[in-house]
Amino acid sequence: MGVLRDDCSGICFRDVHGFCSTGSQVSWISNAPHGGSQHLFTGASDPVYTSYKHFTFATAPKGATTHGTRELWDAWRHMALQGISPDSELRVEVARIEKASLDHSNIIAPGGVAAQNRPDFAAAVAAELKAVQEMAKRAQEH
Repeated sequence: MGVLRDDCSGICFRDVHGFCSTGSQVSWISNAPHGGSQHLFTGASDPVYTSYKHFTFATAPKGATTHGTRELWDAWRHMALQGISPDSELRVEVARIEKASLDHSNIIAPGGVAAQNRPDFAAAVAAELKAVQEMAKRAQEH
């Protein structure tokens, strides 16, 4: 995923290149007969700062909307437009959220935790949104 965060290569579409991405996705496609493919999405515009969160298509609630990604995208975008960079507290929390998704993925740990024990995508989005909103409040206080 590091390559998708590489600003210098031009792969990472941030405002510094005149175009802002709507999100980033990483998928590992399995050739196993019963699946095993894994998908991670940022749900936000800047993969340098936001976390990749595990998403399971088969277990997504029917009729689900954005899983909160629109609010997350807006929160990150607001910070970017205000010129606010994530502080160390936010970076640590975002890294923790991403690590939880990766740790519970059988991509990282073959034969790992069953899909039902993985962090829920919407819960991971909500946790990141809360962290971004708290950081925005800290920035306003200074």
